[in-house]
Amino acid sequence: MLFDTDKSTVKPKYLPLLKKIAAALEDLKGNRVVVIGHTDKRASDAYNVALGMRRAKAVYDAIAAHASPEVRKALRVDASNDPDAPAGKSEK
Repeated sequence: MLFDTDKSTVKPKYLPLLKKIAAALEDLKGNRVVVIGHTDKRASDAYNVALGMRRAKAVYDAIAAHASPEVRKALRVDASNDPDAPAGKSEK
């Protein structure tokens, strides 16, 4: 998981991965990419939407630090507190 519980700072061990994602997005120039910050249902909807947006913005910032202006322009952020989101679930 990119974040600790109730946090919106990307764990340092994932920064190299986000740098690789930035490089891969250079090949997709002209395509819109949406970064969605997920949360769960442990807090209020309003709190979770705000946390999700902070998380999405943190990922955006990490990618944007290594991306061209064209790629940054195509990146968007959004949030979700959908409990069915795949983040953190393991395959059995």
